[in-house]
Amino acid sequence: MELIQIDRDLPWMPQPSVVRTVLTAVLPPQELITSVGVLAFVGNQLLMTQLVKRGWDIPGGHCEAGETPEETARRELWEEAAATVNTLTLLAQVHVHVAAPQPPDYRYPYPDSYMLRYLSQVSELYLFRATEETQARQLFAPTKALKLDWVQQNRAIYEVALAQANF
Repeated sequence: MELIQIDRDLPWMPQPSVVRTVLTAVLPPQELITSVGVLAFVGNQLLMTQLVKRGWDIPGGHCEAGETPEETARRELWEEAAATVNTLTLLAQVHVHVAAPQPPDYRYPYPDSYMLRYLSQVSELYLFRATEETQARQLFAPTKALKLDWVQQNRAIYEVALAQANF
């Protein structure tokens, strides 16, 4: 396990809180996993989806009841980007620790939860259709990807993923 990024008191989290991104191939306890995201590439181009509420983001989302993290990743790739992948490799855990008292409406495991980041190569891109959640899908070469907010905020994991992506 290698710590690559620490964020404190993110505006969308109860405060104080700490979010640690750790490179690892080890799954945390299933009951603490809330969501997954996929750094999916076509060659060295990163697949991104433009969400109505958050802008450009990696495909991903919340785990549904009874769903494994890999099943979540594949479902979200399909729903948000009309894409499929052959292999998913666990790249990192994003460990969320809330040090504040538990807010009454907090819907995640408390005080610790995990988001997973997978790495993959896209096997197929199908016809994309916009939905209420997703406006667009696009591939970004490294020079253009580095200008995206998501990549700027998660640059360490992007650089690791880009270096490990099999072109």
